[in-house]
Amino acid sequence: MSEYAGGSAIRVKTGFRPLAFMLYLTKTRLAVDGGPEAMQPWGETIIPVAPGRHGVECWFRWGVYSKAGDASVAVDVAPGQTVFVEYRAPFLVFSPGKWKVDGRPVGK
Repeated sequence: MSEYAGGSAIRVKTGFRPLAFMLYLTKTRLAVDGGPEAMQPWGETIIPVAPGRHGVECWFRWGVYSKAGDASVAVDVAPGQTVFVEYRAPFLVFSPGKWKVDGRPVGK
């Protein structure tokens, strides 16, 4: 993932519940459109993308689970727009994480 240089982008914020503070020992993995995974610390990152529909996948490694909390979301990005998405790790690592797009829960 490279730094934001203007144009279209997806701003991803990753987090977890305070009681899951042990997740600070891990890093998230992000993949866009099925591309290669990029390790990112918990928090915010900006991913420059071309305008159009993109799939964002997030997960983390925990013990024997190589894709703990695996979840994905599809977002539409207009030219020059930055779409804000939030990933929240699940309480149980074998469950999928939850997404919000521009502050609205996905899948509800």
